[in-house]
Amino acid sequence: MNRIRQNIKKIDARTAFFLYYVHMHEVYLDWAATAIPDPFALQLQQEVCHEFYGNPSSSHNAGSKARGLLEQARSLLAGQLDCRSDELYFTAGATEANNMVVLSLVKQALTLKKEFSSYTVVISAIEHASLWEPVLTLKKLGFKVKKVYPDSRGIIRADSLVQALDKQTVMVIVMLINNETGAVQPVAELVQSVRNYSKTTGRKIIFHCDAVQAVGKIPFSLRELNVDSACLSAHKLGAAKGIGALFIKKRLELDFFYGGGGQERNKRPGTENTAGIYSFSKLVEKRQTSLQKNLESAGRVMNFLISELKKLSRVVLIPKQRAENDATHYSPYIISMAFPPLAGEVVVRVLNELNIYISTGSACHSHKKERTRVLESMGVPSSLAANAVRVSIGFQTTQADISAFLAAVKGTLSKLQQQTHGS
Repeated sequence: MNRIRQNIKKIDARTAFFLYYVHMHEVYLDWAATAIPDPFALQLQQEVCHEFYGNPSSSHNAGSKARGLLEQARSLLAGQLDCRSDELYFTAGATEANNMVVLSLVKQALTLKKEFSSYTVVISAIEHASLWEPVLTLKKLGFKVKKVYPDSRGIIRADSLVQALDKQTVMVIVMLINNETGAVQPVAELVQSVRNYSKTTGRKIIFHCDAVQAVGKIPFSLRELNVDSACLSAHKLGAAKGIGALFIKKRLELDFFYGGGGQERNKRPGTENTAGIYSFSKLVEKRQTSLQKNLESAGRVMNFLISELKKLSRVVLIPKQRAENDATHYSPYIISMAFPPLAGEVVVRVLNELNIYISTGSACHSHKKERTRVLESMGVPSSLAANAVRVSIGFQTTQADISAFLAAVKGTLSKLQQQTHGS
């Protein structure tokens, strides 16, 4: 462990240079899909792989050593998130964690010999596909599903949520930051409204929250949010892909379908990726330490982007409220826009040829209708939603990157818009 601490103080110069060289001719603006790997996390993971190679479940010294580091990572991450270490379970990612929580209702119903139709699941219409699709699976099995639509800002209102609740509601799902619009949801307020309703019915309602786009980016506390469960993802911060975490509030019993070696306290069996988990936890700590500084920097970059886009007549910000530079209701790391009449796929392809990387929305969209679902739920016309693209920035994004993007918007995209209009 001492050797690791010594080595990570000075990141391998060759690794840092390689990452710089690879990306120096690219403008990467798709951080919400995945972050550029952080040299700190890469180097740390490599060191841990060499020194803590044992299986954490093995009883010999190498296994015990790995187990100790794994639990150290759990405690470290819990401290950063303001929860108990025994409330965290490591998974293969946020998608797995979300599926575990949603599909646990099937196991619960079968165990209690309840009809699936006696359960209602309430989900916001802006959720990521990793929650939306498992809930649709529940619907196909016979569960009742109610959707809650956001207002024009892309924000779920407490009164709209309460209207969707009924005496059969067993789970409510609302994310913390939307991965397409950057809209920050008032989760603590929503949780309290659900708790108040639950008191009137006497039935426990699980509140699950996708916190993927929030961890290490905006300040929040799981304890203060008061959610029952939440998911996290490592690669959104620059750590390894294939690592995630699931928060389950103490005394909440969720029974999953998994069976195996009994790892993660029988919740998620399978040999833990000790190196990936430890580097993830340490990277969260690093991001939390510089969170305010990074937040302010991202705010300046995003404000510059918005102010310049507002000057262009052929650009539509989505939602239109983003033009107000509202730092309270939106993450400075994500924004959606459109360049009508250009289809989103066309914009992405044209910019890709210029080595500028953005997306049409979530990287997990499986078909066109799913791609426009979130924006249409906010009242955005389907034609405009089909034109939409997402720009998401990260810890390395500079004003120069945004200037390169803007130059392409004012040059190549503007000419293409004119040609398409026939003017």
